[in-house]
Order: sequence, then C-alpha cells, then structure tokens
Amino acid sequence: MSDVVSVVSSVGFPIACAIGMGWYFITQSKYEREENSKREERLFSIIESNAKVISENTTAIQNLKVVIERGN
Repeated sequence: MSDVVSVVSSVGFPIACAIGMGWYFITQSKYEREENSKREERLFSIIESNAKVISENTTAIQNLKVVIERGN
C-alpha cells in the first residue's frame, strides 16, 4: 500500500491511475491470449476428431451403397 502512496505522491494521481490502468490492460491481455490459445487447441482437437468421424461415415456409406447395389 505504501508503494501506491509513494507513486501517487511522486507523479500525481492522474498519472498513477494511467499507470495502473496500463498495468491492468497488459495483465488482462496476457490472460486473454492464454485462454484463447487453450480454446484454440481444444477446437483443433475437436475438428480433427470430427474429420475422422466424417471419413469413417463416408466409408460406411460407400460400403452400404455397394451392399444395396448388389441386392438389386
């Protein structure tokens, strides 16, 4: 707390507030970047698994088509 008081008394209240807001924005930006990175990794994992499922479904449909065509 004494650090805040010494900063306010040495540079003035408006400048101390600007420094505090700058620190807050930098900290918040870093946190958001980390969260976005984690979210992107999860989404890429989901996309990869969806691509695998689509490929397997395509193969199953093609096999089903062959079976149906042989039945006629």
